[in-house]
Amino acid sequence: MSDRIGAVDFSRGMLVLFMVVYHSLNYLGHESFPHYYLLFVPPSFILIAGFIITRVYVPRHGLDSPAIVSRLALRSVKLVALFTLLNVGAVLAFPGRAGGGPWPSSVVGGWFDIYVIGGSRSAVFEVLLPIGYLLFLSIPVLQLQSRVPSATAGVTVATVAICVAAEQYGYPVYNLYMVGAGLLGMAIGFVPDAGLKAAVGRWGMPAALYALYWLSFMLLGDRYGVQLLATLASVTLLYAAGSRVDPRRWLPEQTLLLGRYSLMAYIVQIFYLQLFKRSPLYGEFEAPGAVVVIVSTAILTWGTVLMVDRARQRNTLVDRAYRLIFA
Repeated sequence: MSDRIGAVDFSRGMLVLFMVVYHSLNYLGHESFPHYYLLFVPPSFILIAGFIITRVYVPRHGLDSPAIVSRLALRSVKLVALFTLLNVGAVLAFPGRAGGGPWPSSVVGGWFDIYVIGGSRSAVFEVLLPIGYLLFLSIPVLQLQSRVPSATAGVTVATVAICVAAEQYGYPVYNLYMVGAGLLGMAIGFVPDAGLKAAVGRWGMPAALYALYWLSFMLLGDRYGVQLLATLASVTLLYAAGSRVDPRRWLPEQTLLLGRYSLMAYIVQIFYLQLFKRSPLYGEFEAPGAVVVIVSTAILTWGTVLMVDRARQRNTLVDRAYRLIFA
């Protein structure tokens, strides 16, 4: 707990709630709203993951120590394995889900689209995969950073340039888009404390970034560079808010709790939405009903996180099982 950054946990907790809205509206068929107004949500998780690598792991272990290599490699393998197991389970449990197909073709047959390209409707929990890739890619990037101080920034610029070019020529690679956001987070993690405090110490920088994003969106539309700017602006705004909240108050405390369990919360809320989708009332949820789904999913997700947190404190076996999967 001593290594946790409150503003990061607050940002991730808020993103969990935004993700509930994002997925709920998608499941209910209101795809245009989350696409235009919440497009920052998926890459924000990955940007923060990159930030944690250089802001928490590097100070703790060093740039190229065996400890950081094993830590990053193990978490990478865990996330890719978890993504695979969850998708296999989803296909077996919900063979008729949207975008899915009969086992094994929907997972095994479409492996290239899922594991390389990404962004297809044939997989769920898609954020897990690029985070896993980012953790593995960060190992050589950090080793290069130990020799060339500007290496991470250079790799980030090169990756973003490749993504822009791929989009321009009609070959978008969703997983690479997400990894680009994570590399940006890594680069930001190397900014000195004084620079970060100056950026979020006043509302001017977050507001300017957000205004620049909206101007870019109106002029250029939904493009990769605009999405990356939206992600940076939104995370900066959330980080600035998180650095100002009082963690002793109940609502900020619960938001921080969601942030500490953001990976599990991300998985759990999709499970509850799958249950809603198969309820007899599905299809009756228009605009007012959508609010019921969003609020119910948020409450159930928070309740599950709260129960797991308390169970971990009281039972060593539960804590070990949680760490085995998510830590």
